[in-house]
Amino acid sequence: MTQAISEPSGDMGMHRFTTADDLADLVHLCGRRGSHTTILAVHLAIPPANSGQERWISIPVVQLLRGNVIATDGSVEDTFFYRLASGEIFKDHSKLEAERILTATVVYKEKTGPSYVDLGGHHYEFHRWLSPVVVEMHEGL
Repeated sequence: MTQAISEPSGDMGMHRFTTADDLADLVHLCGRRGSHTTILAVHLAIPPANSGQERWISIPVVQLLRGNVIATDGSVEDTFFYRLASGEIFKDHSKLEAERILTATVVYKEKTGPSYVDLGGHHYEFHRWLSPVVVEMHEGL
């Protein structure tokens, strides 16, 4: 998973994480009083084995959620998961069926629309630019 963030200096940077827990930590940090760091976009890089494609793909994350999910062994786990722009739900790099989700609370929601100060009206163009960059970052793994 990769995300672009805006720093107080006006600089932009990218952070690469391997789990939703790491993203949740950054969301918490950005939400602290006095923080001047903003998340501009989050993309989930999905490997070919989990996407059915020949190459890695990158899909924008529209929500990070935390909730109770029925694990494959039947137990219930408290975990983070993503809702993607495609409508799919993923837990880290694997698909998560909606019927396995018992509870969900939104932790992060993508900011969109013309009032989104950091990107103005260029939000979708930014996603189109960011997607191939994210794929390139993950292809060599």
